[in-house]
Amino acid sequence: MNVGSVIVAVLILSFIIVAHEFGHYIAARKNGVLVEEFAIGMGPKLFGKKIGDTLWAVRLFPIGGFCKMLGDDEENSDPRAFNAKKLWRRLIIISAGVIMNVVLALAITCTSSLANGFAVPVIKNIIPDSPAEKAGLRSGDRITRLNDSGVHIYSDVSFFMAEATGSPIDITVLRDKQKLTFQLTPRFVEYTDGSQAFQIGFERDWHTPFFGKTEEGLQRAGFFESLYNGFFTAGFYVKSTFLGFIRMFTLQIKASELAGPIGIVSIIGENYTEAAKAGVGAMIWTMLNFMALISANLAVANILPLPTLDGGRLVFLAIEGIRRKPVDPNKEGMVHFAGFILLMIFAVFVAYNDIMRMI
Repeated sequence: MNVGSVIVAVLILSFIIVAHEFGHYIAARKNGVLVEEFAIGMGPKLFGKKIGDTLWAVRLFPIGGFCKMLGDDEENSDPRAFNAKKLWRRLIIISAGVIMNVVLALAITCTSSLANGFAVPVIKNIIPDSPAEKAGLRSGDRITRLNDSGVHIYSDVSFFMAEATGSPIDITVLRDKQKLTFQLTPRFVEYTDGSQAFQIGFERDWHTPFFGKTEEGLQRAGFFESLYNGFFTAGFYVKSTFLGFIRMFTLQIKASELAGPIGIVSIIGENYTEAAKAGVGAMIWTMLNFMALISANLAVANILPLPTLDGGRLVFLAIEGIRRKPVDPNKEGMVHFAGFILLMIFAVFVAYNDIMRMI
């Protein structure tokens, strides 16, 4: 991993976090809240310029940023203060960062689908003597369900098979406008590189990009089909991230498998180096797809109902709505501060794992 790839990784993480904070900024301004400072980066201020009532600043460490609103963490009688606004306005402002991250992921996945094409959950060829052939599946069948899991994009199929244990699978396909269900038992396969997987036994189909040349033997993706794929790809990122957090909280994931900012920078850097070998275009799209994935991850992480995160703040606003009066700001501040300390301890633990993994 070279210096250039690290810089690209840091820029990607910074852009995602700044986009999150910009969501808060836009919502605050639209709801009449004074934004005192919008900062790119953290730590000591390098330089800044005040435009209107807001100081736009660049700070020393190029990771993240923040949007400081008047009355955000203290009582303030100014009508432009965050705490002076109606509950529903504050809900919108706090939710806007997460919404912006989802919108960013969605914009990237839809654009990528239009520009690069995508795999579709359609059987192109059946592998001879495979579970798929024995079950009666045919070329052209479109997979719509695996057991109780709906299938919208090919990632749904690959994720399901990555979780397969060798148990029988009910696979529902669309054939000549009819839905048919087959049962098969996936076959265990060990590859020459030492990796292992369960397989159904078919080759996936691929649609060439809407904005691109048609290749012989491949169908060009339609405009709305591309948007459909992009929409469900972003949804897949969100869904798989939620599942990852559930497994983390239920201790189904080993501590060594967790990755923080250092680990993410390392992963992005490695993929940047590999993608760059294939050309500038491949490198750009690889990095953008990583940006979409991490943006979806950040959206899910921030919406968790934990102190100091947006989700934790939404919990306090919900409590205020139920009680019909705000929680004591001092008590809320203490809870968020305690949450921040625990989050920092967790961050140090994950960073240690990242460093040991790199070593």
